[in-house]
Amino acid sequence: MIDHVGARIVMVDSEPGSPFPSVERIAAAVTDRTRAVITVDLAGIPFDSRPLTGLLAGRGRIDTGLGAALERPVIISDSAHSLGASLQGRPAGSLADLTAFSFHAVKNLTTAEGGALTWRADLPTDREELARWVRTYSLHGQTKDALAKSRGASWEYDVIAPAYKCNLPDTLAALGLSQLNRYEQNLDRRRELLAHYAQGLADTGVKLLEHDADGVASSGHLAIATLPVPGVAERNRVIQELYAAGVSANVHYKPLPLLTAYRDLGFDIADFPNAYAFYARELTLPLHLALSDADVGRVCTALAASLQRSPRDAARSTASAA
Repeated sequence: MIDHVGARIVMVDSEPGSPFPSVERIAAAVTDRTRAVITVDLAGIPFDSRPLTGLLAGRGRIDTGLGAALERPVIISDSAHSLGASLQGRPAGSLADLTAFSFHAVKNLTTAEGGALTWRADLPTDREELARWVRTYSLHGQTKDALAKSRGASWEYDVIAPAYKCNLPDTLAALGLSQLNRYEQNLDRRRELLAHYAQGLADTGVKLLEHDADGVASSGHLAIATLPVPGVAERNRVIQELYAAGVSANVHYKPLPLLTAYRDLGFDIADFPNAYAFYARELTLPLHLALSDADVGRVCTALAASLQRSPRDAARSTASAA
C-alpha cells in the first residue's frame, strides 16, 4: 500500500526474541520526510502505540491533512488480527490514530473478504467529512452509491478522483453482523484453547507468545510458538513430522525482505537479524473453534514427540517408511 501511493517504505527490525519492535526503534527511523507510521497487532495482541504520540511530537514536516493537525506523523495500526482485543481497558481501534481491521476468510470474524477502518474519537478533524472521504475513495471516487442514485430522481453524481474499489458489499457486511452476538463467546473459547496449549507444552521447551501480559486482552487469533531448535531446517522438519501425524502447522510470517517483491525494492534480510531469528524458530499451531480440548492434547503430544527426535532419527524414520 505504501508503494502504491508513491511513498518510500522504511522498515524497522523487531526486538531480540520478539516479533515486535520497540517504540524507540520506530521513532529512531522517523525523519523529516516521514508522513505516517504503521504498527502491527500480531496474533491478536494490541501493539501499544500510545507512547509514539509523544516520541513523534513535532517530527516530520507535514503542512497538510491530518498530520498537520496532529503536528506529527499519523499513527496507523494494522489490526487485522485484533478485533475484540484491548489494552488496559482500551479496545483495539482506539489506540492509534487510524486502525484497519480485516474480515478475511481466516480471521476471527469473517465476511469472506473485506474489512473496516476506524479512528480515534478525539482526532482533530471533522469525523463526518473523514467518513465521507473514506467512502468516496473506496468506491471509485463516486459521490453517490447505487442506493443513493436510485432514490427519486437523484441519479446525478460525480467522480472526483480516479480512486479505488475496496468497499465492503452489503451482503458480506450482513454476514459479519450475524457473528457479532456470539463474538465474545468465540474469543473466550480461543483464550481457553491458548491456555490448554500453554499447559500441554509446559515441559517441552516451547515458548508460546504471551496473550495476557501487561493488561492485554488478546483476541487470540494465532497460537505462535518459538521452538527449541537451531533454525529453519529443524523448524521445517517439525512441520513435516506434524503433518505426517495429522497436524497442519504454519509459519507467521516470513520477514518481508525474504520475499521477491521486497528484495526487488532493495531490502536485505541481513539488515533485520532479530526478525529473521524469530522467524527461523517460529511455528504457528492450529487455533480455531472446531478444535476440541482433546485435539489440542494431540497436537501437543505430536509436537513433543517431534522435538524429542534428533534430525538423524527423523531421517532414519523417513528412510524406513520409504
